[in-house]
This record gives sequence, C-alpha cells and structure tokens, in this order.
Amino acid sequence: MKKIYLLIKQMIKSNILKKEFKILIIAILSGLSASLSAQSDAIEGKWFAEEMDNSTIVISEKKEAFFGKVIESDNAEHLEKNILKNFVYDPAENHWKGKIFSPKKNMIIQATITMIDRSKLKIVGKKLFFTKTMYFTRIETR
Repeated sequence: MKKIYLLIKQMIKSNILKKEFKILIIAILSGLSASLSAQSDAIEGKWFAEEMDNSTIVISEKKEAFFGKVIESDNAEHLEKNILKNFVYDPAENHWKGKIFSPKKNMIIQATITMIDRSKLKIVGKKLFFTKTMYFTRIETR
C-alpha cells in the first residue's frame, strides 16, 4: 500500500497525471485509509469472556497495538491481569495477531483475533500442536 502511495505521489509531482485524476486518486486513498483505520480499531471496548471465568476484558490501543486487561471476573486471581498483548491488525488476513496470556496455564500463547461481527470476537490461540478457540461478546456501553 505504501509503495503504491509513493508511486502515485511521484507521478503527481512529475505532472504525469491530469488534475481530475489526481483528485480522484487522493479521494480513493483517503477513503481507503479511513476504512482501514476504522477496521483496525474495531476491537476496542469492553468484552465478556464466559470461558475465562465470566471475565470482563477491556481492550484498548497503545502505540499502534491492542492490549486487553481483565477488570471483572468470577476468579479473583484473574483481576487486573493483562491477558491480550501487542495485537496488531493485518489487513491482508483481516485479523489481529498478538499474544494471549492464559492465567489457568500460566503461559503466553500466539493468538489471532477475528471479528465475527460488531459484537463478537473469535480468539484462536496456538501452542505447538494445540489450538484453543474462544469467543468474546461485546458489552454495550451507553
């Protein structure tokens, strides 16, 4: 994407493109950039994880990556644990890649987060030959 942007920018500077085409290209790139940005931060918010002892997890962005912290749980040992670490959106794969901390096993696992719809996340953790899938449900805030 960046290479395409740089190529078009170079073409604009060298007056290869006509004025109308330049405006069209700029509008398309602006829309594409806004769309990718909107998708990449779609996981931000509060999520309910039934499979993690009925935990509530807050996912927030820090330095272009997403992190998740347990703020409520039936298991007091999970409280205040940072369980999602360094999740970065991959537009080619349409999911976020990062690491998840498993409090029950006390280990860090490679994971992906896929947005099923606006209110449901699919989290898949993989370690060696083992795979675990769980789902988070968005907690709507007003």
